[in-house]
Amino acid sequence: MTTALTTSEKRTLEACELDIEKGASMVGRAMQTIRDDRLYRATHKTFEAYCQERWKISRQHAHNKIAHTEVVAAITDQLPEMSTMVDKIPERATRQIRDLEPEQQAKVIEVASKQGTQVPTSKAVASAKEQLEDFLEGDDEEETEEAPSPSIILDDCNRSVPDHLSAHYELGARIASCARTLDATLRELNELGKLPGSEFLHVADLETRLRAAKKEIRDSRYWTACPRCDGSGKCDLCGFRRFIPVSSKGLLTQPEKDVLKCN
Repeated sequence: MTTALTTSEKRTLEACELDIEKGASMVGRAMQTIRDDRLYRATHKTFEAYCQERWKISRQHAHNKIAHTEVVAAITDQLPEMSTMVDKIPERATRQIRDLEPEQQAKVIEVASKQGTQVPTSKAVASAKEQLEDFLEGDDEEETEEAPSPSIILDDCNRSVPDHLSAHYELGARIASCARTLDATLRELNELGKLPGSEFLHVADLETRLRAAKKEIRDSRYWTACPRCDGSGKCDLCGFRRFIPVSSKGLLTQPEKDVLKCN
């Protein structure tokens, strides 16, 4: 692979480095562009070496900046009307909610923004996150208490799970449990990344991979019995599995979705 930069890449690198020198709010995005497009390759073999020699910062410090930008972008997508305020959220605050889903991140910031300051502080974000986690735990307890009788198992679409698919459904529940375990791992990684000596623990990279793994795990679980063959396994939609995983919801026709009445 060539190490030389094209004219366009050189201009992009110059613009990114100018943003970094100014200490602008675009530092994270500039770092991300340099890392993802390997704009450092003309002078350095690795992004880590580039960060250390060009900016005197660790690779982890750069990734923290990048992660901050990603969180801000995700929240802005969810709360476009609050974009001006969201842009001013400090990195210390966004670091606390990296382990949450974008919708949850936005909810935390929305709650934190109502705690008396123009821009949510790290303390306000921590408090709002704790409220959200308490709320989610409460939902889990209610779902456990109100679980249907074992003789009538209902799936995500509130449809009765056929007896011959009950094992598949139970496996789906275990798969969902694995995804929740990853949530706990993400939270712990985020905490470890704040401790001295964690420079070589590339938290941002690990978080990205774990989030992708969590989505893949969740998308593979049982969603509902195949509506096209009524769970007989005699159609091309379910691939003879007799059920539809979460990842296959998009393959349903509109009439099938209307029959299921399930998002």
